[in-house]
Parts: sequence; C-alpha cells; structure tokens
Amino acid sequence: MDSGRRVIPLSLLKMKGTHNTTRQGGDAPEIKPGDPSLSPAKRYAFPKPPRVNGKPVLGPSGMKEWRHIRRLMEATGVITQVDHAVLFGYCMLYERSVTKPAAMTAALLTQLRMFAGELGFTPSARERLRRPIAD
Repeated sequence: MDSGRRVIPLSLLKMKGTHNTTRQGGDAPEIKPGDPSLSPAKRYAFPKPPRVNGKPVLGPSGMKEWRHIRRLMEATGVITQVDHAVLFGYCMLYERSVTKPAAMTAALLTQLRMFAGELGFTPSARERLRRPIAD
C-alpha cells in the first residue's frame, strides 16, 4: 500500500492554479501495460469474466458491473488479462455491496476501495497510473 500523501491529479492542480512543474513534473506519458511480444489486440485484451463449468461465477450485479467497467475501460488498454483476479475481486465485493448492503463491514468497504484504487477507478489512482515508475 502507498504511504504518504495521496496523489492529486494534475488536472485538479492545474484547475486550482497550484500546478508547479518543478514539484509535480510535466504531464507524464501514458503507460500501456501488457506483454510487448503479443499483438496489440491480444496485449490489451480486456479479461473475460470467470466461468466454472460454462456458468458465470459472478451473479447478475457483478456481471453488470464487469460489463460496465469493460465499456468504460476497454479502449484504454489499462486493464488487461493480467488484472483478471483484481477485477474479479472488485466485482465480487461490488455485487455483495449491492445485494447485501447490511453485510458490508468497514473492512469489506475498505477492500472494495483498495480494489478500485488498484484498477484506477479513483482520480488519484488514475494519476498514479500515468506516472512513470522510478528506477
């Protein structure tokens, strides 16, 4: 887990007039994940929902959320086959929060938020995805 201050998206810093290139750097290049030896179509392929014996593991709410995320994120190439388990965990917790909201504890909501952050579903998480990894 990240420590320290949360990353503030550059767009918010620019809107507020507090963006300073000496502190935050310029606009970082977009990072495209995936295995470079694969064709772009396969490299950035969005994962398919998990199935057991041909039947979906996720319930209706989880599948609806998976399709919603796919519609929004597929073109970005950010979520790939490698992220299958993280996306599955997010959709399972999302489904639980919708179908049994009373069963959602603070710990489960924290896990849901952490999955969302890992997948880039929050403004600060999207900003971290754009920044190059320091060597």
